[in-house]
Amino acid sequence: MKKSGFVWFVIIVEVLSIVITVISVGGAIGLGSLKNVSGMTEAVFALIDVILAIIYTVKLFKMKGNLLLWTNIVFSFDLLTAIVLYFLYGSIDFLQPIWIIVWILFYRHLKKLGATQSV
Repeated sequence: MKKSGFVWFVIIVEVLSIVITVISVGGAIGLGSLKNVSGMTEAVFALIDVILAIIYTVKLFKMKGNLLLWTNIVFSFDLLTAIVLYFLYGSIDFLQPIWIIVWILFYRHLKKLGATQSV
């Protein structure tokens, strides 16, 4: 499968997300924000997110593997993280509704490119 502009956009966003998350977790550790439950929960979710993002970015870059399955895993985990953070802090990231639309559009786009979902 050939990478489209949309695929490159998602790859770039995932790489930026990895870098920003690593920096923010490092800052949280440096500032001692992990002393309370909410800070620790956020850090654990961030580390899982980084691992998933790295795996997903590699799969997208190679355009191989269960792309549709991994698209659902990564975006679902982002949604789960947003829900947990909402219950911890009482607010939601203003980009989350946009990210759900991107998820749906990107999933459909990958299907058009010929990606399959197998377990």
